Amino acid sequence: MQSAIRLQCKSCGGNLTIDPQREVLICPFCGSEELITDSDAVAVEKIRQKTTFMQWEREDAKRKEKERSAYRNSKAGIVALVFVFICGGGCIGSFTSARNIYNVLYGTVLLIQTASFLLSFLERKEVIHLQKLLPFDGNKLPSLLMAVGFLLFIPALLLSTL
Repeated sequence: MQSAIRLQCKSCGGNLTIDPQREVLICPFCGSEELITDSDAVAVEKIRQKTTFMQWEREDAKRKEKERSAYRNSKAGIVALVFVFICGGGCIGSFTSARNIYNVLYGTVLLIQTASFLLSFLERKEVIHLQKLLPFDGNKLPSLLMAVGFLLFIPALLLSTL
């Protein structure tokens, strides 16, 4: 987005707001018309604005990288990884000792939980990029995957009692 460049009218000295896309400007104070050329003042102002914008972009990129780093290294990733091992171990145990359909269903729920926690961990560590495929903005997907994993504890507990 380009902002306006401020210069003074040659006739009355009033401040002009010059739109860089226009070639002629009428002074709002004295009514004189001036041809807009890339004078030294215009060139200097354009360079100043470009430099300011580039500094802002660099600062924004640094801020975003700092946020990504904090996000990647958050404790939620560790929690997800711990539950991957817990649910994965339970899944293996339930499938190896499956005596009836309830044990198989229990193992399946634990398998889905394991996948949910694992995908949450891998997305948080930026190993996979599911957010590009889904309509979620920001860092919501890993949190949603963890919520699904925790909600699946309800059917897992019900199935484990059968």
